Amino acid sequence: IPANFDWRQKTHVNPIRNQGGCGSCWAFAASSVAETLYAIHRHQNIILSEQELLDCTYHLYDPTYKCHGCQSGMSPEAFKYMKQKGLLEESHYPYKMKLNQCQANARGTRYHVSSYNSLRYRAGDQEIQAAIMNHGPVVIYIHGTEAHFRNLRKGILRGAGYNDAQIDHAVVLVGWGTQNGIDYWIVRTSWGTQWGDAGYGFVERHHNSLGINNYPIYASL
Repeated sequence: IPANFDWRQKTHVNPIRNQGGCGSCWAFAASSVAETLYAIHRHQNIILSEQELLDCTYHLYDPTYKCHGCQSGMSPEAFKYMKQKGLLEESHYPYKMKLNQCQANARGTRYHVSSYNSLRYRAGDQEIQAAIMNHGPVVIYIHGTEAHFRNLRKGILRGAGYNDAQIDHAVVLVGWGTQNGIDYWIVRTSWGTQWGDAGYGFVERHHNSLGINNYPIYASL
């Protein structure tokens, strides 16, 4: 496994988006992964519709638990929707930052994933690195409201803890690196470019910081 790996240097990765005041991180994370897969494998630069995921997965698969629009959701359910129905581009189904009725008859090309898989709970760093290299960027769930992460600017976040009850935010790992002897993950959020280093954050590896290793999910075309 190389010391440094960054999908941003290997293919087109879309600009950072901003979910705004809607708890739609799970949709932004899943769509970002799918977009990058289309860039890697099909050389297509597309922006997919998070709004369709918000509207059309709402209580679709599991009314008691998984997708609640702006009130939280699960990226595997987003991938399930992409696998079964396909997802329109943003231009056909724009983001409104709130839950609306599903526009089931919206027209346009639909983009699918063929499969999605979770690594084991608390997967090892090398397992996650292999998934990123072999499959593309990986969705993870972290303690996103941890104060130092929430207010992160440039630099590497070190010593950030968590417990499972605090896992509350879906983001994407696009790679990793090493700086001044500190190994780190490269984390893509959906909080706009004012957060972190132009929308990306660097979080120390090896310590399951923020719960990064707990719930990694990858998809395939």
